[in-house]
Amino acid sequence: MRRTAHELKVINGAERTPKRPKKSAVAGTVPQAETLKPPDFLDAIAKREFRRVAALMAASGSLCALDLALLSTYAVAFSRWKQAESELRNLSLTVRSKTNVEFQRPLIGIANSAARVMNAAAKELGLTPTARRTLGIVPSEPSDAADRYF
Repeated sequence: MRRTAHELKVINGAERTPKRPKKSAVAGTVPQAETLKPPDFLDAIAKREFRRVAALMAASGSLCALDLALLSTYAVAFSRWKQAESELRNLSLTVRSKTNVEFQRPLIGIANSAARVMNAAAKELGLTPTARRTLGIVPSEPSDAADRYF
């Protein structure tokens, strides 16, 4: 009689059992959004975004003390993206070199790079619809019946 792959794993001791996440005193701490101070190295735009997102995360119960560095990364990327996009609004998307070769303006690369970092951090923090669904974060129901349609 041939043994199945599962039976062989059990015999050899190679079967993996799912591990439960360990509860930690640090990981379980939920800082209050009102008392949470943005790091000093953030500029004004990043500090404003840090406070905004921290308040939203605290309200949903998903803010953890271990996420503060990632939240800072998100806020810095948001600030760079916003500054680059603001400057690009009044400029053309391309520039010409001395030899009359047209190429993409460097600000576009800065904006794209910041957007990639911002989106990656947003997914990790549970700020995207897919991440919220995966983490089981349910948005609050509208208070008025008519609000469901708007």
